[in-house]
Amino acid sequence: MKPALVLFVCVLTLAAVPCSAAEAPDSTQPVKKLSSDERKRRFEALKKELEAFKPAQDAERDEVLVYLQQVLDASTKFAKENPKTAEGFEAASSGAMQLAARSHPKSCELAQLALDVKPAAGVEVKQIAICWLLVANGNIVKGDFKAARASLENMKDLSPELYALAIKQVDEQEAKAKDAKK
Repeated sequence: MKPALVLFVCVLTLAAVPCSAAEAPDSTQPVKKLSSDERKRRFEALKKELEAFKPAQDAERDEVLVYLQQVLDASTKFAKENPKTAEGFEAASSGAMQLAARSHPKSCELAQLALDVKPAAGVEVKQIAICWLLVANGNIVKGDFKAARASLENMKDLSPELYALAIKQVDEQEAKAKDAKK
C-alpha cells in the first residue's frame, strides 16, 4: 500500500479538507429531496455525530475500524440521498479523505461516489482534484497505471501543481512495479 501512502502525502501537503460524513445506506426507501436548509442542518448534525464517535489517537485497532466503517456507511448514504448537492459531495469526499488517512481500501470507491454526485458548481475545485487523486491512487494499488493516468487527466486543469506531483509519482510507481517484475 506504499503507492497509496505516497500519493496521500501529496494530498496532505497541498490541501486541507474538512472531514465529515453521514449514515448507512437503506435502499428500500425512496430518496426524498430535502430543502437546502434542511439538508444543511442534517449534514451538520451528522458531522457532529461522527465527530463525537471519533476514536482517540491511541485507540484500539478494532475501535478505529468500526469508526471507519461508520464513516463509510454514513458518507455513502448521505451522498446517495443528496446527489448533485454540495453537502452530498462534501460527505463523500471528506469521508474518502478520512478513509485514505488510514489507508482504507474503500477510500477510492467513496472518492468515485463523490465525483458521481458532485454538483455543477458550489464545491471547492481543489476538493474535486483530490477525489480524482484518490481514485487514481486506488487504480495504482490495483496495478492499473493506465486507469490511474486517466483519472489524473481529469484533475489536470483543476489543480496543475497537484497534477504534476501526482503524475510524477505514478511514473515512479510504475517504474518500480516493472522493475519488481523483472
